[in-house]
Amino acid sequence: MCGIAGFTSPRSTSECRNILQRMTDAIAHRGPDGQGHFFTDTDSENSTIALGHRRLSIIDLAAGAQPFHIDDERYSITYNGEIYNYVELREDLRMLGEHFETQSDTEVLLRAFAHWGADCLNRLRGMFSFAIWDKQKQELFMARDPFGKKPLLYFRTHQHIVFGSEFASLVEHPNFENSLNENALAQYLIWKYVPGENTLVDGVAEIPPGHFAIWSERGFTIHKYYTIPDQESLREMNDDTVAEFREELSEAVRLRLRSDVPLGAFLSGGLDSSALVALMTEISGKPVKTFSIGFEDAEYSETWAARLVAEKYNSDHHELNITPDDYLSQIEPITWQRGAPLSEMADVPLHYLSHLAAKHVKVVLSGEGSDELLAGYPKYWGDNYIHNYQRFTPAPLDGAIGIINKNLPYKMRRLGVMLRAAGQRDFLDRQASWFGLLTPKDAATLAPDLFANYQPFVWDDERDNGESNLSRVLRFDKSVWLPGTLLERGDRMTMAASIEGRMPFMDTKLCEFVATLPPQAFLDGRVGKNILRLAMKDAVPQAVLDRPKSGFKVPIQKWLRGQLKDYAHELLFSNNSKSGAYYDRAVLHKIWIEHQSQKHNHEKQLWSLMSLEIFLRKLGDHTTTKVAA
Repeated sequence: MCGIAGFTSPRSTSECRNILQRMTDAIAHRGPDGQGHFFTDTDSENSTIALGHRRLSIIDLAAGAQPFHIDDERYSITYNGEIYNYVELREDLRMLGEHFETQSDTEVLLRAFAHWGADCLNRLRGMFSFAIWDKQKQELFMARDPFGKKPLLYFRTHQHIVFGSEFASLVEHPNFENSLNENALAQYLIWKYVPGENTLVDGVAEIPPGHFAIWSERGFTIHKYYTIPDQESLREMNDDTVAEFREELSEAVRLRLRSDVPLGAFLSGGLDSSALVALMTEISGKPVKTFSIGFEDAEYSETWAARLVAEKYNSDHHELNITPDDYLSQIEPITWQRGAPLSEMADVPLHYLSHLAAKHVKVVLSGEGSDELLAGYPKYWGDNYIHNYQRFTPAPLDGAIGIINKNLPYKMRRLGVMLRAAGQRDFLDRQASWFGLLTPKDAATLAPDLFANYQPFVWDDERDNGESNLSRVLRFDKSVWLPGTLLERGDRMTMAASIEGRMPFMDTKLCEFVATLPPQAFLDGRVGKNILRLAMKDAVPQAVLDRPKSGFKVPIQKWLRGQLKDYAHELLFSNNSKSGAYYDRAVLHKIWIEHQSQKHNHEKQLWSLMSLEIFLRKLGDHTTTKVAA
């Protein structure tokens, strides 16, 4: 797990050294254990290739420093991530005649690429983003893992390219321009994040999950190598299927216990993290170090559930409670580390949780992806209800739903989310309404000028194969929602603390197995993750199994009327508000007053707009520079 940066440039090597040093210094938190730089010219001498690396040593601590080279520097790599099946791949490659000088997964990855080319990507079981310079082909090959767990941001300048693990690295390049992508801003107001490959900065994009890119002096192309498998329901729901699922999950956990440094687990007290701690203890045969976070407000703190699991498995358990002051003291630097607005209120607690864990371990396992893999959110059964409702009712009735929703009492906000979704006939608008910020209509009312020429997000993975609504929603969340929100958050917050986060539920083999399961494996009425509950029923405390899905709750609604009120008001309504220039102030004021009076709970809207303003201010701190390429 590391940080990477690099670029191609017509500049001299001496000029490039200073630029690359600044880029890697900006992401030193991703790799405090070492750094490395590599420079070479293309055969035409029209371009310098610069590869930079910051290392967090996890496997083969003595070797594996990067950039790493093989075959007389024909291949040079800078790589961020972990290849969990590197031991098995190394044996396969040895059988094919490859020789190894280290025990690192870095060398396995590079020799796999040398042997199989881009075809190596579908053999990798892990999380990764990397760039490889092939001196013979004169190509820079870049790739990102199937689910997008590891970031790979880039921008292009004339015929050249600049890439890195975080915004903080890109802004150090003299060709970075911090102009705002206003269409992406409009998308943010609907989705609460920017879906797809674009970002809030014009020209800065991400290599999409499951894709690779090739740069040469002839041009730049992006190609897809991984497709989330279709749900085929090849298995019956019986004891054998449940046992096979447990074996597959256990194998995913086992592979992620490979480490030459101490590791532990985030333990929320929910089913996902509890299952991981149970399996980690079973596989390792010894207590696990576990970490939980809570709040002084007992209504929101769920550390009691984490303690049940910690006591059952005798884990070395650590807890931390955070306060509104903790939010105020760290929200701005965390936003810049995130490289995007902190659209999820749990971003800040995860930051503190990661720093707590960093005092004891260097690797943590966490349960991200389980809900999207196994239908854990109420959204999944709710969306099925709505899908059927919309099939048999005329659209004009949606207006009545909207009126009812606007008049719901404060305490019925969850029903309000479902009613809002029921009023969206378009599939993507409906998905945005579940976890998003505003409906397209409400967003256009808040920021009318932004939507004058609005281009909505287009999902390029639609399939005309008669799939069920549940399968479609799950596939959307795995391919769009997860990489744009929870996985991105998990990477940035753990790496900010210089620790590695591993996510066993985001395993390609496990995902392929789950694609063969019948609908009953996912939903049992209005209870999700049915097969996980059955597989872990003897391993997880009953109180954890019986807990309804609630997500990680943060007392933001109270804090926005208390300790965070003045800070939030200044961000949104001051004369120097950067986002305020886009809003109809009367509409924004109404949202504010309704929340303060407790007529409606607008915590999500207000927090997301606050976070956006903080990000725009931090972005504005980096002045636009234009340097000839």
